[in-house]
This record gives sequence, structure tokens and C-alpha cells, in this order.
Amino acid sequence: MTVRDYSRYLTPETLAEEEAAWERQGDQPMHAALVTAALPHPAATVVEWGCGTGRVAAKLPDEVIYHGVDANPLCLALARERRPSGIFHPRDLRGAAGLVPDADLICAFAVFKHFAWEEWPWLCLQFLSVAPRAIFSQAIGPLEDTGDSFVHQFVPLKTVHAVIKAAGHRVSHAAPPRPGDPEWIFQSERCG
Repeated sequence: MTVRDYSRYLTPETLAEEEAAWERQGDQPMHAALVTAALPHPAATVVEWGCGTGRVAAKLPDEVIYHGVDANPLCLALARERRPSGIFHPRDLRGAAGLVPDADLICAFAVFKHFAWEEWPWLCLQFLSVAPRAIFSQAIGPLEDTGDSFVHQFVPLKTVHAVIKAAGHRVSHAAPPRPGDPEWIFQSERCG
């Protein structure tokens, strides 16, 4: 299965299992706190690529103008339930860069690892072009095989920094969320 098949990845049969795994991992509250702390003002416009079932969206302040982008209609239906005020876009991320021209911040968590190495630099440049502030996770080392057939791509740290710089951003934070975690959190801001 490639990311092109993501709309069929989560089904009603597999969703409960995935939701339980995400709950055990517990990253969504941390991700929402990072996004909230980076908001330039309370009513900022936030775009989340790969919003999934809206677990991050549900934990953001009510004043935030939220846009979620995901290719899976089942995920988007649940995200709408979790954040009724959100605006949701059923879209493959390859065509998502121009959806919200006035975004203040863009975020993506556990998303880019699902794209092939050849697509990653271009997709990351597109992502960083959306807003003056960005928060995203990216695996910089091999990830544990979870049994699904997604790519689970990792990108060397030096390459991540080079692409952020090429996008006209500067890194304001880069570190693993937990010691030894290969999927790091990056925060960047547009230069100038």
C-alpha cells in the first residue's frame, strides 16, 4: 500500500484499533500543546496536513480557525465530530499547498514518513510554503516496523535542516519528543 491508497487504509473495521494505539501513544495532547504555544495570536489560522481523526484539532483552543487536510473520508468524518467548527479538506497532500492562503501556522504529525524518499523534499518544501510558522514531526532514523505496508521513510537530520533552509525558514526547535525516539519534532519560522 502506498500513501496513494491511504483513503482505504483506515476502515470501520480497523479504526477502533488505530484509535486505541494512538491513545496509548499519547502524542496528540503534546502535539496540540506545541501548536497552541506557537500561535501568534488566539484566533490564528492553523492548517494541519494529515489531520486524521481530529485528535489534535479537538485539543486546540476554540478561538483557533482550524483547517484539516486528509485523504481518508472516514477520518475526516470523525474529525468533523471532534471539531465541528473546523474546515476540512478531503485532499491528497500533494495538492494541498494552496488551500488556505492566509494560514498563520501549519502542522503535520506522523505524516511525512509515509512518503517515498523521492517525494519528501518537494513535499516538505510545499508544506513550508503554506505559513510563516511550521511544526512537524519527521523520522530521522529507522522506525519500528508496525506491520502495515506504509513506507515509514526516514530522512537524515542534515537533509531535514537543508530543506527547511531551502524553504526560507529557520529552525527554532529540533529534538525528539522522548529520549531515543527517532521521530523528531521540528519547529521553524520563515526568515525575514
